[in-house]
Amino acid sequence: MTQPKKKLFAKYFSPGTLFAETSERALEDGSLEEAVKLAAEISERHGALPYAFDLVTYLVAEPVDDGQGGTMNVPRKEIGRDGRYFLGGEIIRYEEAVAREGERSVWASNMMCNGDPVCVQNTNSYKSTHILREQDVILDPVTAVVLSRGDDPELVKYRAEKFAEWKRPA
Repeated sequence: MTQPKKKLFAKYFSPGTLFAETSERALEDGSLEEAVKLAAEISERHGALPYAFDLVTYLVAEPVDDGQGGTMNVPRKEIGRDGRYFLGGEIIRYEEAVAREGERSVWASNMMCNGDPVCVQNTNSYKSTHILREQDVILDPVTAVVLSRGDDPELVKYRAEKFAEWKRPA
């Protein structure tokens, strides 16, 4: 019996009707460049293109003897996940959402009620808006160069100020 091995995958997210459409691709060299290149080959229902991906590490094993003359597949086990890598996009702060849609808009209300004052809106497929967390990164969708980071000191400070204003724990 062979030992389980670690295998890195990119899990892609594309705009869906109610929830994101997802696809996975195994990464050979594990680079962001490879993950961005593979994203360009994905098209989901209605032509939706990936707006982001996660790097997910799984423990995978070969099928094992089932004790009855056959084999049994061993389900893979997730053992690690990085932050989200957005394929381009525009960072939008709470005040910008209010200016665009109004303070009583669903978008602004969700940002405040959920305690997420910073989001990213994709620019490469059907429009969708997502939380930009500190562990997330915005990449150039062609070169994989880092354009922005969720842990940028200015964004970290902004989040803390909004949490204090909204009386929410950081």
